Amino acid sequence: MTKLEICCYSVDCAQIAEKAGADRIELCCGQSEGGLTPSIGALMQARETVTIPVHPIVRPRGGDFCYSDNDFAIIKNDIARIRDMGFAGVVVGVLDIDGHIDMRRMREIMSVSGSLAVTFHRAFDMCQNPMIALQQLADLNVARILTSGQQQNAELGLALLKDLVAATQGQGPIIMAGRGFVSLICRNLLMPVFGSFTALLVELCRQR
Repeated sequence: MTKLEICCYSVDCAQIAEKAGADRIELCCGQSEGGLTPSIGALMQARETVTIPVHPIVRPRGGDFCYSDNDFAIIKNDIARIRDMGFAGVVVGVLDIDGHIDMRRMREIMSVSGSLAVTFHRAFDMCQNPMIALQQLADLNVARILTSGQQQNAELGLALLKDLVAATQGQGPIIMAGRGFVSLICRNLLMPVFGSFTALLVELCRQR
């Protein structure tokens, strides 16, 4: 079944996206930083006014994805709050100083997340070895990976996106192509490659 996730930087945007037919929202703030954790007020308003699943991003600051102990404590606290508020999922990602998935911290994140569906965000595009990273995230039972194929946009990263989808063989994380897609590209570019949209969610929002 085709699904459409929209990246929204405000509750107003999320409400509009729902009315326009979106299936799921990735809720962020801080567009200039590429997406940061929404405020508690924004989270509360989204829970009260948006009826489709909302997955807030948890990213305490801009820049890289290698976090200090304080940053990581904030990440876990924010995830716990989002979990307790009843959201459907969370979008997060943590790397180590060498550009690999920080497995120790991701295990902690998965534990704190509980029943939340966890999407590993575009920190994936900074990974040194995407195929190893894919297997690591599968081992963690991450639900989805948001990636543009380690390129500026998903059209340029199509070769890697295809390899990632093939590597999952219908198991493990769903590969979500993100950044820079429009509906025309989705129809003309993705259908010949993936055959269908049944295992792929496509971001149709503004570029991040």
